[in-house]
Amino acid sequence: MVRCSNGLLGLLNAGVLVLAVVALGGGAWLSHRASTTDCERFLERPVIALGVLLLALSLAGLAGALCRASCLLWLYLLALFLLIVLLFAFTVFAFVVTNRGVGWVVSGRGYKEYRLGDYSTWLQRRVENAENWAKIRSCLQDGKVCQKLGARGETLTQFVNSNLSPIQVDSLFLLLVLNIPLINLSYVQSGCCKPPTGCNFTYQSETVWIKPAGFNTSTDDPDCTTWSNDQTMLCYDCMGCKAGVLANLKNDWKKIAIVNIVFLIFLIVVYSVGCCAFRNNRQDNSYPAWKMNENELWVFQKKKKIRMNCSSGPSITLFSFGTQGRSDKTLPQESKARPNPIQSSRTPSGQAMRVAAAAAAGALRPTVATLLLFSPPRQPRRLLPLHRRATQHLPFARRRRHSYSSTATVAAPTPTPTPMQEGSGGAGGGVDGKAARRRRARESPEGLLRHQLDMCSRNADLDTALRLYDAAVSPDSPVPLSLHHYNCLLYLCSNAAASDPDGSAAAAQRGFDIFARMEADGVQPNEATLTSVARLAAATRDPAMAFSVVRRMATAGIPPRLRSYGPALFAYCEAKDADGAQQVESHMDASGVVPEEPELAALLRVNADKGRADEVYRLLHRTRALVRQVCDTTAQVAEAWFRSDAASEAGVDKWDPSKVKEGVVKGGGGWHGQGWLGKGPWSVGQSEMDKDGTCQRCGERLVCIDIDPSETDNFANSLTELAIQREAREDFLTFQNWLRRHGPFGAVIDAANVGLYNGKAFSFSQVNSVVNAIQRVTKSKKLPLIILHRNRVNGGNAKAPYNQKILESWRNAGALYATPPGSNDDWYWLYAAVSCRSLLVTNDEMRDHLFQLLGTSFFPRWKEKHQVCFLHSHEVRLTFSGRGPTLHLPPPYSIVIQESEDGSWHVPTTTEQIDALPIWRTTPGCKRFENAKNWAKIRSFLQDGKVCQKLGARKETVTQFVNSNLSSIQGYVLLNNLFVVLVPRGTAD
Repeated sequence: MVRCSNGLLGLLNAGVLVLAVVALGGGAWLSHRASTTDCERFLERPVIALGVLLLALSLAGLAGALCRASCLLWLYLLALFLLIVLLFAFTVFAFVVTNRGVGWVVSGRGYKEYRLGDYSTWLQRRVENAENWAKIRSCLQDGKVCQKLGARGETLTQFVNSNLSPIQVDSLFLLLVLNIPLINLSYVQSGCCKPPTGCNFTYQSETVWIKPAGFNTSTDDPDCTTWSNDQTMLCYDCMGCKAGVLANLKNDWKKIAIVNIVFLIFLIVVYSVGCCAFRNNRQDNSYPAWKMNENELWVFQKKKKIRMNCSSGPSITLFSFGTQGRSDKTLPQESKARPNPIQSSRTPSGQAMRVAAAAAAGALRPTVATLLLFSPPRQPRRLLPLHRRATQHLPFARRRRHSYSSTATVAAPTPTPTPMQEGSGGAGGGVDGKAARRRRARESPEGLLRHQLDMCSRNADLDTALRLYDAAVSPDSPVPLSLHHYNCLLYLCSNAAASDPDGSAAAAQRGFDIFARMEADGVQPNEATLTSVARLAAATRDPAMAFSVVRRMATAGIPPRLRSYGPALFAYCEAKDADGAQQVESHMDASGVVPEEPELAALLRVNADKGRADEVYRLLHRTRALVRQVCDTTAQVAEAWFRSDAASEAGVDKWDPSKVKEGVVKGGGGWHGQGWLGKGPWSVGQSEMDKDGTCQRCGERLVCIDIDPSETDNFANSLTELAIQREAREDFLTFQNWLRRHGPFGAVIDAANVGLYNGKAFSFSQVNSVVNAIQRVTKSKKLPLIILHRNRVNGGNAKAPYNQKILESWRNAGALYATPPGSNDDWYWLYAAVSCRSLLVTNDEMRDHLFQLLGTSFFPRWKEKHQVCFLHSHEVRLTFSGRGPTLHLPPPYSIVIQESEDGSWHVPTTTEQIDALPIWRTTPGCKRFENAKNWAKIRSFLQDGKVCQKLGARKETVTQFVNSNLSSIQGYVLLNNLFVVLVPRGTAD
């Protein structure tokens, strides 16, 4: 009878046989057509070969399944297994090669354009092969891709806003040429049927474009030269056309992946059914049935058992003799429980059972009796090593591997070693001794207490920590406390005292008690200890004590840090003690500790509240030098000062404009340092700057603050020292020598950042477009310096022909430097940009630890003036069109607190969004007319000038009036006198 798996396999192969006949018929039809194109002629032989392959597989499967031909079925399963492996490998490979490449959005267009260099090297080589592309081009022409586009008859507006429709191409051709299954090509018309947008050709129709007069054939885009209005040529040989084919391939690959996965599952099911059929064939062919009268006996061997079933008698099960050579532990549990007639043959009863079994089998078949009587010789049991046999039957024995040894040992009870034995480890005693000491330290009372205090510090659990401390210092079980123990306890007490106003006194008192116990025990404090004590003093509203703790650090030779001064400084500021806060600031300056924005804001607040105008002026300029952009909290402090009465009274009525200008020149611009100019109320508000740096509120134009050349040289030298410490010295010195020979450069490009921007893979074409764009911006028109890692230059998609041309052009121009393996290219492009005083093209925000080493004084100012981003902070970060990337040069003004020559202030503030433009707090002098005396003079001048009377004499209609440009009072004779009055809060000499 035919097994179920055999029948199912035969049915499946019958369906495959039908498909094979259809494929052979299609191939024969293609070969006999009279009007066969090149694309169709290419498909003839592959279709016939596919039909023959399917026919052979289906016949082998049918014969193997239904005719029990095990040899044919084995060949069938082998071919099916190879097909599954190849299809799986191809699916993974296709995902890899189609993972790269994206379409570039064209500004103002409804379609995308594509670049060949963005796709994988393997796909590029396939389409760049002349023979392959000729076949692809033939199929595109036969499909009338561009003819369908040209038949639309659209206007230019309709065309640029359209989404070019998808096209269908013969699928088997792509399967054999590109090794890619059935796909739906989309957007090929964008690359094959029109020139690139960057060529700036004039639109006549969808497939007819006129080249402009004086067209330069040496343009950056070779596709512009390749374009032809010949309808048989068009842009079929353009790189964009080839990229469009690959773009459609990538776009439709997800659908093909689903088909491949389903087909793989189907093949695996067929393979499993075939394996079942093959097993059935082997069993039926190896153990045929013997029929004797009405009785039927089947004898077969499976899992080392012999089973005899008689249709008219009882069944007899005889265990195989091969099990005699195996251990009892490997037998099934039921075989141990019941007696084995063969293994117990040495006993009289076992021998009798053996003979009886042989007699019963011999009555049916003599050969079976022979097998039962003459069993294979008993195999001797393999002896285990002595230590294995000794521990094999121990109930709790287990293999154990020591932490520092590769020798497998057996865990067994061992006597407790003496201290001398623990200290000596024999040959390996050094390593084992260190491990033992560390283990003993962790398990000692001090180690356990340290661990528990660390957990309390992590969870801010002061109560538990104090209970542990009380238990440790109790006379019953004293535990020696170390510096780490005391620091954890003091840290918890200071945190609790600062965060909980109700319990601050109790927590602070416990902290002082712990510190007193620490001094009594003779434990020397460190900076962290004294900082915690200073915080305890500040929590008790005792800034003098907190400041004395900081002075104690300096006396003890412990260098104080910024966090050490914080408690005393903030405590003085909260107590409105401006003099004490100034003493702390002076001590910070003497110790070389630079304050940050929170400390400066606190100093500003306390001096503003006290009405100390000169100190506020000094602190504003110090904030300008150290912080530049302030947070909103600091801006509110400054705003409160300018709105105060003390700010209105501060300043002078008359000043020397020449000294103000001299101060601006000496300071590098943006401030003069001559103090408050003018008197009267300030007008404070928020504003924004336009692209030229002009304030939208007062019309004041901010300046670009110059950087001293000596500062740049010092920064370059310090940058060299840092780079040599972290890079191979010879490699960086080689780069410096190369830069002297080939430099200077007008711009430096961080090619790794540019090439990887907005994509998963590195794009040489994207870097090249930025190179060409920045070259047009620089004054020298020289190619910028391109810094790229050597692995990028020698590996990956750099081997593609299109990318090789780009790299070769950079090398010939002396503009490419490949950093050596193992180096950080950030040091190279940063040094090149600083030493050459050039622009730096990168989107790197430069916020990581590497750039923090450079400090916060000079580097932010240099970055603001030299970094070029091909993004915009508050818009789309990267916009590429056919005309190239959009570069955003450094602003023409410095984003820093600025003091104008007329005495007004502009303070930039940061927001929570990192990339948002700053909001400016302004105090414009031209808006400060609240002073009644000044405004009375201005009003008198306006009335004497008959400004409104002349406007009323026009006698205009409503339409004329609303469309007219009202004249300015600057056009009258009183202009010079009026300017004298409009000077901010006073009159200049």
